[in-house]
Amino acid sequence: MKTKKRDGIDRDPEDRDSLYKRYLFWLYKNVREECDRVDRKFTQLDIDGEIADFFERSLVSLSEREREEIAPFVKEWNSYVVQKKDDAGQMKFTPAQGLKPEYVFLRLKLKAIESLIIRRLGRKGLKSFKRMQEQSALQGILQENSGRR
Repeated sequence: MKTKKRDGIDRDPEDRDSLYKRYLFWLYKNVREECDRVDRKFTQLDIDGEIADFFERSLVSLSEREREEIAPFVKEWNSYVVQKKDDAGQMKFTPAQGLKPEYVFLRLKLKAIESLIIRRLGRKGLKSFKRMQEQSALQGILQENSGRR
């Protein structure tokens, strides 16, 4: 059923709803990616720390010669993790170790968008958006070939 707008032009409610849905998805995708750029550094640090711990535990089972040969690689890994931790902290925290206002605003913006998605499309709509975002992120990883760690 078409509705009449004040300007006299008929608009199909399904078309309008489709535009809302696409815009909400676009907002969700972009704001979620901004949040993920910060948050993934910290989840990566969790994994990177576990890798560093594995290296340390594994070194004891190696011969002295093997430990000496591998030591530069382990040292490089540990330096990489320390640098990443510093970089991540600068993205999220102020020098006084409070959350950066930009980060707090970004998280609030994401919550607002998720709330609008739920209100207009229901929890299933938000779940669908999250699933599509995850699939897109995984596809991006599959296509990525920069050779970075």
